[in-house]
Amino acid sequence: MKLTLIAALAALAVSFEPLRSVLASQDPPKDSGTGAAPRKWPWGTEDEAERIRTGLQGAWRLVSVRRAPAFYDGDSCQGFMLITSEHLSMQSRVLAPTEALRGAYVEGFSAGTYKWAYDLARLKMVIHTAMAVSNFSGENDWEPQGLQREYDVLLNEDLLTLTRPGEAEFSYVRVRVASKPPAKTAR
Repeated sequence: MKLTLIAALAALAVSFEPLRSVLASQDPPKDSGTGAAPRKWPWGTEDEAERIRTGLQGAWRLVSVRRAPAFYDGDSCQGFMLITSEHLSMQSRVLAPTEALRGAYVEGFSAGTYKWAYDLARLKMVIHTAMAVSNFSGENDWEPQGLQREYDVLLNEDLLTLTRPGEAEFSYVRVRVASKPPAKTAR
């Protein structure tokens, strides 16, 4: 038994070795003694905030929504978000199965235009409602103008996750402009 446990721990140590090297490469460099300033840690810096601000801009397609306890993805979740330097517009539609009729779904819709900013001090995306409506309650519910929400942002190139802890999580993929197909040659 002890030999099996020791072998398992040794195997785990070996399997984490690549992870250790990646984590070590992310550590801030040691003082080289040359008087050069050490590299800034990317999180919490203005450079990282600018990377997030510019990286968010563009068109995004909604791929999943998690609102405790429900989860929507695939055909039950559709939507887009367009982000410019100061404004964003998003719309989403979800289909939830209903117990009233087998194979039937209840549709929920939300759309809005917002002013947004990235708050470097709190590492959050802050949005303020310009105009928004949803019908998830069955009636058209208009949001008050100026209503503020904050989202944790996870941006990894073409993947974006916006999270309001304990409330909702929205996952998006970037919409890229398709390249033109090659011109057909006449025969």
